[in-house]
Amino acid sequence: MLKSKLATIGFISWMVFVASLSLFSFSKGTFYVPRFQGIDKVVHFVFYCVAAILGGLALREQRKQRIGFLSASVVIGSFLISFGTIIEILQEYTTLTRKGDVFDMLANTIGVITGILLLKLYFSCRPQLKWKN
Repeated sequence: MLKSKLATIGFISWMVFVASLSLFSFSKGTFYVPRFQGIDKVVHFVFYCVAAILGGLALREQRKQRIGFLSASVVIGSFLISFGTIIEILQEYTTLTRKGDVFDMLANTIGVITGILLLKLYFSCRPQLKWKN
């Protein structure tokens, strides 16, 4: 049973990880962060790209493959973009050391779209997996 829910467990774990890193403050030196302009936006992009891939797989898993790719993309895309927006609002109004940023939301959105496109590419290259359109 655990194996049949692997994508769902991965997606939920990833979202808890993203929310935790987004809302908790860490002291300087907690994480090694390469020093170059825009690293924050790259991190946002990667977090939400991975979330879109895991979310799409989890939704497919939960619906027993009875959801079309377009429908799944709309559901997971809407959820993740809303989630990212809420996280940015929470950062602005509930944390002391973090600030909400419109460009972070843009990086999140671009990451979601890229993740969905990568998922589409993956399934279109593997017709044996059969994700209906």
